[in-house]
Amino acid sequence: MPGWHDALLPWRDDDGLAVIGITEEQHPARCRLFAQWKGLDWPILWDPFNLTESKVVPLHVLIDEHGIVRGVNPTAEALEEFLLGEFPAPTTPRAEHDAGATLLEVGAHAQGSFEDLHARALSDLLWRVPGRMDAAVDTLERQAIERADDPRYAFRAGVARRMRYDSVEREPGDFQAALDHWTRALAGDPNQYIWRRRIQQYGPRMDKPYPFYDWIATAQREITARGEVPCELRAALTPVELAQPADFRAGDGGASEPDPSGRIQRADDGWIAVESAVAFDTSASSRVASLHFALRPRAGRAHWNNEAEPTIVWLDADAAHGRLDRQLLESTSRPTAAVSDELRSFTAELELADGVDTAVVRGYALTYVCEDVDGTCLFVRRDFAVEVTRP
Repeated sequence: MPGWHDALLPWRDDDGLAVIGITEEQHPARCRLFAQWKGLDWPILWDPFNLTESKVVPLHVLIDEHGIVRGVNPTAEALEEFLLGEFPAPTTPRAEHDAGATLLEVGAHAQGSFEDLHARALSDLLWRVPGRMDAAVDTLERQAIERADDPRYAFRAGVARRMRYDSVEREPGDFQAALDHWTRALAGDPNQYIWRRRIQQYGPRMDKPYPFYDWIATAQREITARGEVPCELRAALTPVELAQPADFRAGDGGASEPDPSGRIQRADDGWIAVESAVAFDTSASSRVASLHFALRPRAGRAHWNNEAEPTIVWLDADAAHGRLDRQLLESTSRPTAAVSDELRSFTAELELADGVDTAVVRGYALTYVCEDVDGTCLFVRRDFAVEVTRP
């Protein structure tokens, strides 16, 4: 896109060329950061639900002043011909716009109909209407069941679940439900590039065509060096989203378990919430899964103490059922404030043993937390277990 931006700059002001982008990103702030970094100054619309039904990106469409498509993914020669060309107005009258074909035009469909409820749910989610997220998610999940033969609805239900996961209204299991919906959608249309990439974003390294967000640190650094403030990323990046493509390699066993005797005092779910999700390789031939673990102190009960050592996680799996790429994980979160309550994410990879479709990964986190705002600060252990089942 930066190349197109530079190539079209001379044509925009003098020749009336308008440029509009559409991003299929789940998280719009990441697109805003990229646009700020590369100096893209044209409007970019947000289409996380893939309402354009695009199957690949990038997709370049040339539209003349009469609204007629003159080219799709043009060559350099075709682009120049379009920019220099003059197009006559159509001689046949254009059909009147059918409002019912506009998916997000609330009121375009019979009230209470499937299409009306669908449009209202999508609109509420896109505009983040307070108090309506749960109902919108419920509507899209119910409709995905009603029209199970159309994978578009499963994909959109997954987008809705991930949206709620990234909000203050998150529910346990939202992330895993999103991955499950996307997996069902891809099974219904395995040639859908957009859907496949959404799973690969969170999946194992061996399934990644490229690192998805390794550019973010560079963008933030260069934007800051220009004297600007980088766009804030509201949804925390998971380690796997920054990972480079790589084959699975089992850990060498060199890490030492930090609390083998279990002597550290336990913290229960009332203090620290633990969420997990599992994303398998989209090829369906691999037995490798990416494991996501997220820890968050309970609001009103506890917060992180950042003046102590970073949070660490220890994982263990029965060797007869699978192998981990590593067992000891360390938080990359480095808040400057003395206390905080952000989500702390960890990822590892598990390869299921041959003939095994289910395994249990057990583990625990060791971290410093403080009770309430001015309460006692403690070093605690939070145990958890995750069942990994191959789709």
